[in-house]
Amino acid sequence: MMMQDVSPTDAKAAIYVWVETLKKNILQKYNLESELFPYIYYSQTETENALNRKEVDFIGLSTLEYYYLKDKYDLVPAIAGIVDENIYSQYILITRFDSNINNISDLRGKIFAQAKDQFNPLINVWLYNLLKNQKITDKANYFSKIKFEEKEANAAYSVYFKKADCAIIQKMVYNTVCALNPQFNNSLRILETSPNLVLGLTALKKNTDREVVDLINKVVETIHLTTEGENIIKLFKAKKLVGITETDLVSTKKLIDSYNMIRKSQNK
Repeated sequence: MMMQDVSPTDAKAAIYVWVETLKKNILQKYNLESELFPYIYYSQTETENALNRKEVDFIGLSTLEYYYLKDKYDLVPAIAGIVDENIYSQYILITRFDSNINNISDLRGKIFAQAKDQFNPLINVWLYNLLKNQKITDKANYFSKIKFEEKEANAAYSVYFKKADCAIIQKMVYNTVCALNPQFNNSLRILETSPNLVLGLTALKKNTDREVVDLINKVVETIHLTTEGENIIKLFKAKKLVGITETDLVSTKKLIDSYNMIRKSQNK
């Protein structure tokens, strides 16, 4: 999930190069030999088994996965990517000006488009919260059809060409689409905007040696200045990497907590 649109073979190669680049930078900057070993976990079970065996110090997760595992394995946030101007992404719900859709209740029975679920872990969480006032717990029962697109930009095109009535995409994708197609500004409008969200991060075990953490953070935060580092970071859809704390995740956690609370109350 952390490596969107990348084949398993390319993902393995990228993780290997990423670790070798980190080791090379640590050696060059601090004259220290380091042992870093790359792994990719393809399921929740694999991830939890590795954490239970204490094989993991740093791990890349979607934020949804992070809060599922955080307390169970004493994880804390460590690193996130600058995806646009900062570490945050925003989802937007878009429609056409001529659709006569003015609020969430007008979406009932409409055609909804989005990129594939696995690439957008918080889309369903935000949408679930948007629909809660309609007393709908399953979007499949709310929309007449759900179109899953390979790319987020395609969801915007579906709305523009009237193949869908509404869509959820990241705001920065929408801005790019509108910049490339100025006519979109006159046809599409934003109906709802999500809070600032961190979609993915690297976490670490709370008891990880502080000196090791500080060293890794120093290298990671400057690695985009090298050609190798810059190329690897692009695979993670980021411009650079920065250290983060729980404070940076407040609005993301609030959204996830609200989602969990609604689901818990509805399952009683």
